[in-house]
Amino acid sequence: MIKKALMAAVVIVLAAGHLFSYAKGSQYEIAEKYADPGQAPLVMFEPEEGKALGYIIYANLDGKPGEEIIIPYSRRVPEREMENKAGFYPQEISVDIISGENKIRGFIKAPLDYVRTPKPYIAVRKMFLNETPKVFLMVYDGFGKTKGPDRKYILLYNGLDSADKKRDRKQFETARMPWNFILYRFNRKVPTVTEFHSKLKHSAGFFYIYTLEKGAEWPKIPVKKIKEFGEKVRKHQPHIYWEYGNY
Repeated sequence: MIKKALMAAVVIVLAAGHLFSYAKGSQYEIAEKYADPGQAPLVMFEPEEGKALGYIIYANLDGKPGEEIIIPYSRRVPEREMENKAGFYPQEISVDIISGENKIRGFIKAPLDYVRTPKPYIAVRKMFLNETPKVFLMVYDGFGKTKGPDRKYILLYNGLDSADKKRDRKQFETARMPWNFILYRFNRKVPTVTEFHSKLKHSAGFFYIYTLEKGAEWPKIPVKKIKEFGEKVRKHQPHIYWEYGNY
């Protein structure tokens, strides 16, 4: 019994040490190095099980040699600034990009209507043919009143490709779902985003398919493919159906 207790104590100590190292390790130090005054580095999470992933992501976003660093930050908005800008939200989230020694501030930016530490969900995906990957941010902005698993999150994206400079980007809204569902590729030529809306209490939920780019021609998607996708979704959330038909 004593031996087992000692072993358990060792495991607990090691786990605690690992968590401390994770919280204040090299990733945190890098994020702190590039933080502007008032910015606090944020831990990113994966949406499926809510596991913490770390403070930074490395990805090649411009097609040139080397990788960029993707870092999410939160910043409390001072009352003076809110008064000057006639704003009403107390906090903002900013996904900044470090390219070489240059910092691209507000690469993706959104106001948050709460003061607690936000949980950003960030993914990098290649969506457009012959273009570099895009960065996606999913985060609860505090403006929706829905709570629990049905809570709605805003979904924003941006990229460093030359085409992104003139692209009119959409903002989406969805219940939290795995990235593989939200960014599912129904058609390789026309990228889409799938929004999910859930009312778990009433055992009801739907998904909608939207083109990622404003004004894009609707892609050819066989109904069979949508049904197959719906079957995959219901293995994860049994109450969610395609908005245009319960099959």
